[in-house]
Amino acid sequence: MTKKMTKKQEKVWAYKVKHPMATTRKIALETNSSVSYVHKLMSKIGTPREVLAQPPVDVRQVTRGSILDTAKQYVTKDRASEHGDMEDNFQRISDLWTTYLGLTKFYQSKMLL
Repeated sequence: MTKKMTKKQEKVWAYKVKHPMATTRKIALETNSSVSYVHKLMSKIGTPREVLAQPPVDVRQVTRGSILDTAKQYVTKDRASEHGDMEDNFQRISDLWTTYLGLTKFYQSKMLL
């Protein structure tokens, strides 16, 4: 069940949609709201300013080739320098999930066998 937005929330969100780069203070002023109220609403969306500041992508220029070229750049760069040794990384991921899923006792008993 979704909660219905109040008129005040609708007003703030409508202004934010029309003016994505507006500051919290500007939105509060234009919508007759408090800065803390607008800040509370904006903290729910979590979209960084840098993302909003990027120019929109022209979808007509996005091709399969450009997508594959971008993927190739990410895959072929030196990942070890940024993320560390692959096997160490896999072990950390395994340890995290083992703990998260509560399987530590299971693996300890298997190791004792």
